[in-house]
Amino acid sequence: MPIKLKLSVHQLVDFLLRTGDIDDRIFNNATMLEGTKIHRFYQAKQGGSYISEYHLEHTFTCGDYEISLDGRADGVIISSDGKRTIDEIKSTVDDLENFYNENKEWHLGQAKCYALMYAIEQDLDEVGVSLTYIHQVTKEEKVKRFTYSFTHLEKYVNKLLKDFIRFYEIINTHKDNRDQTANEIKFPFDKFRKGQKELAKYCYSIAKNGGILFAEAPTGIGKTMSTLFPFVKAFKKEETDKIFYLTAKNSGKEAAFNAIKILKDSGVDVSAINISAKEKICPHKGAHCNPDECPLTKGYFRKVRYAIEETLEKDELIFDREDILNIALNHEICPFEFSLDLSLYLDIIVCDYNYFFDPNVYFRRYFEEENKTYLLLVDEGHNLVERGRDMYTS
Repeated sequence: MPIKLKLSVHQLVDFLLRTGDIDDRIFNNATMLEGTKIHRFYQAKQGGSYISEYHLEHTFTCGDYEISLDGRADGVIISSDGKRTIDEIKSTVDDLENFYNENKEWHLGQAKCYALMYAIEQDLDEVGVSLTYIHQVTKEEKVKRFTYSFTHLEKYVNKLLKDFIRFYEIINTHKDNRDQTANEIKFPFDKFRKGQKELAKYCYSIAKNGGILFAEAPTGIGKTMSTLFPFVKAFKKEETDKIFYLTAKNSGKEAAFNAIKILKDSGVDVSAINISAKEKICPHKGAHCNPDECPLTKGYFRKVRYAIEETLEKDELIFDREDILNIALNHEICPFEFSLDLSLYLDIIVCDYNYFFDPNVYFRRYFEEENKTYLLLVDEGHNLVERGRDMYTS
């Protein structure tokens, strides 16, 4: 039976092909927001021969794997002579030629994946690729055009998939062990406290069948364990991608992390990370996130792949602030960004409310992807009222 894997184009090419530095002068919330506006404006003025936000999906067989690859091309251009071109729009505040040269392989890799899936869908022998660069300040445009045969695209994408599978084997082996041990695990204490068993039963039903549960219970009942335990027990890689445990306080994070460690000690092979705020884990406080001010941003995207691979081969996959800091400094990379990138491949993420709910800082890498199923635990949800007012201002 083939191993099924859902993968977005971004997940594939970002991990394998992205290089360069972290640079908050080029990539930041303001430039991302402006980039979204520029994308929409550019797409809107293209006319009837341009199809915006074209969704593409195809299942590739690669060895023992069936990989469902999906994503959205910024545009498909249909010229008067019938030629089809995949358009990828990139905007920046950097010099356009410099931005292209530094990111060419990354951007082309993304476009080639879309081009192959489009060629398969439309039964085409060749597809054009257009990389459209727009300067966010001057509005200057520069277009790089390519044409690829179906054979070239197929060979190229298959190599990417094989390279990713070699890495993913580590994760897949872990998930098999996790699912088996999660199914076998028993409640880690001799007996349930009053109310715990009932709460755990409702949570297990939510984990298996979906839905929303609001639970109010007195202090001391053991809410953390009676919610985490059934969620972990329900883990199955085809059904649940990840558990998020959100809390507003450090004490809540500690309680969740201690509960995860107890479950781990009880025999379940689960991985987890406690996401620390940027200001609390940064070794160069006061420095801006660019290579001129912080050495840990230099070559980050080239180094992080190897840091992740090495980290995931460890026996103990429970990471707190000190663990992340030590690993990151050993690889000379930013610990905060590393914690976010590593979290993509772990089972449980313990973090603050804002990583899920705040429109400015939420985990876009998770919640803008399609075909993913997450379980969410919100600790002390009454705190969301005031926090919501801070996040969603007028």
